[in-house]
Amino acid sequence: MDVNTERVTPVPKAASSKPNERPTVMMHYGSLKFKSLIDRPQKVLLVDDIITQGATMVGCAKKLIDVAVEAGADCVK
Repeated sequence: MDVNTERVTPVPKAASSKPNERPTVMMHYGSLKFKSLIDRPQKVLLVDDIITQGATMVGCAKKLIDVAVEAGADCVK
């Protein structure tokens, strides 16, 4: 499977934001676009280099489930 993810709107970095100004899951969800999808996978592994509150990971997982994954998703920390 080849998925090209693009962030179409900027989102502030959680690590450098004040706690009440950190981006939400839905901010990340709305900022992502999947440019291409060859097939509909049953499972996907999402990898992020730094997980602070998990909003980027959850937003990406929700978007990916909406556009590609039919079997659901599991998150592993």
